[in-house]
Amino acid sequence: MDKYFQITAHQSTALREVLCGVTTFLTMSYILFVNPSILSESGLPAGGVFVATALSAALGAVLLGLLANVPLAMAPGMGLNTFFTYTVCAVMGFQWQEALSLTFISGLLHVAIMATGLRKALVKAIPGHLKLAFGVGLGLFIAYVGLKNAGFLTFTIAPGQYRLLDGGTVIADASAVPSFVSVVGSAQIIALIGLALIAALLALEKKTGDSYAALPVGIIAATAIGIPLGVTKMTGLNFIDLSALGEFSRVFMAFWGRPGLMSLFDDPGRLTVAVLAVMITLLTNVMDSIGTVMGIGQIRDAEIFDQADMEKFGRPGWASKLDRTLIINSLGGSLSAAMGSSTSTVFMESVTGIAAGGRTGLSAVATGLMFILCLPLAKFFSCIPPAAIAPALIVAGAFMIPLAARIDWSSFEESFPAFMTIVCIPLTYGFVYGIAAGILSHVVIQVAVGRSRSVHPALYAVALIFLAVLVGEAF
Repeated sequence: MDKYFQITAHQSTALREVLCGVTTFLTMSYILFVNPSILSESGLPAGGVFVATALSAALGAVLLGLLANVPLAMAPGMGLNTFFTYTVCAVMGFQWQEALSLTFISGLLHVAIMATGLRKALVKAIPGHLKLAFGVGLGLFIAYVGLKNAGFLTFTIAPGQYRLLDGGTVIADASAVPSFVSVVGSAQIIALIGLALIAALLALEKKTGDSYAALPVGIIAATAIGIPLGVTKMTGLNFIDLSALGEFSRVFMAFWGRPGLMSLFDDPGRLTVAVLAVMITLLTNVMDSIGTVMGIGQIRDAEIFDQADMEKFGRPGWASKLDRTLIINSLGGSLSAAMGSSTSTVFMESVTGIAAGGRTGLSAVATGLMFILCLPLAKFFSCIPPAAIAPALIVAGAFMIPLAARIDWSSFEESFPAFMTIVCIPLTYGFVYGIAAGILSHVVIQVAVGRSRSVHPALYAVALIFLAVLVGEAF
């Protein structure tokens, strides 16, 4: 083990690596109950998604540990799961099996890009300020979803300014105005307690440098407080239960069939929207993977990707750890779709394990094994109410806002497209329109000031796709 993972060479010990892997798991375990909560709104069975989430996370972490020897972990990413549910299914109208097939296709393309080197051209096409704006807007979107799930918001609609569909769904126009609820109930109370606890623990982590597993502790504490308040339903609950494995059979390889991959292109009118969904997922995957992996890998004193490894990066083959990490990460889309979940990606919470001293792939393997051990606890995680999960969404959104500081707000050519992106993502309740607003405004401005050649040809193609979708929806 020491020879394979080079533990001694990294000035670490097997015990330390395992403990750091457990630390990483504790800080990212919230995805086990956040992901099923979000994806189940698209129609996916929550129990099946729970198992798919655990298996996707376990497989990704073990592969990173064994093949890349890095202390990083993977799981279905926040933002991509909300895009799956609230945009691909709710807005674009795809069934969840079809959404899984779109995820699978984008995953295959992601692998092709990473394997062939096309990722450099594609990533280069997106200006840096728009990449930052995508992250900021997505953070606001996730936080907004959290505020809604916590029950903090209420909406007022002017009389006669809405349509009531047969199923009871209300479609309102721009007269709908959000505000904070005037009456606070039990759900809002546990959400407030969870949010306060998570914020306090994160502040302590910042001050002391220690890890307090703020997100899972806050969610579990809010869930426990919800028991006497009647929000958390514990009646007849068996903590050790493998029944979710039965639901897993409903989501495993569900993308292959009808509805699914076989029905995806039955309607030619949806072809452009399907291509757009794949492209948005693909662009998000590529940008997120490169930014997260490179950011975590350059942490001071850890240097997961040191100078020697960086010199190997880009050469033919997969000689560097960074090469192997990126290609394994690119497998997350297809593997997680086959399991029955949205795209898996390297989790930023891997930083906690690295900060605790994790330096090798043994740490990642330990994280993966922890996810396997959670499989018998599906019923326990299913009892956690949305109001207890909401604080994690709000805080996760807050972590992405500092990206805005890296945007040059003094330059109109950079700030306006970034602003349109950031505003439109949460206010249109979808990632697609925010990206469209940012790219289209960037292209228009660059053409207007005589810098049309500075726009990458791939970006013109993306802009044309966005226009085609907008025009198609108008008709």
